Amino acid sequence: MLCPHAHQQNGAAERKHRHIVKVGLALLAHASIPLKYWEDAFVAATYLINRTPSRVINYETPLERLFQQKPDYSSLRVFGCACWPNLRPYNTHKFQFRSKQCVFLGYSPLHKGFKCLDPSTGRVYISRDVTFDENVFLSLNFIRMQELDFVKKYLSFLLISSHYHMIKGEN
Repeated sequence: MLCPHAHQQNGAAERKHRHIVKVGLALLAHASIPLKYWEDAFVAATYLINRTPSRVINYETPLERLFQQKPDYSSLRVFGCACWPNLRPYNTHKFQFRSKQCVFLGYSPLHKGFKCLDPSTGRVYISRDVTFDENVFLSLNFIRMQELDFVKKYLSFLLISSHYHMIKGEN
């Protein structure tokens, strides 16, 4: 029996946890995705780690050890890259766009599909039919910076406008 809060007693679990955290944070940093999506990054990290050969288990993958079959690497994509999911099942009107540019957030643990984030709405779509451009990254930080820049410009406009009305003597 292990004592609670005694991380010294469960070193293997602590090392694996640290490994998942490091890989997840590296995925977020590489794609310039905010920390609020840490859960998706850690799920993707676990997905990747389970498909990576390990020296400790004679260069087999954890998935291979568990299920006695080689993993399929054909579905691997670059975390955070631009993607265009098929939105037809999500559409409520016939004339809505069938796809839009999203950010790839990883693999759905519950469905056989990819998780795609629409940066304009924050909605996550799960789709099996996705087109990827693994050389393009939509920086969510950049999108937020654009929003902040717009707010700054609007506030400075209001300040100048109110200053102009004060000079003219209008209230």
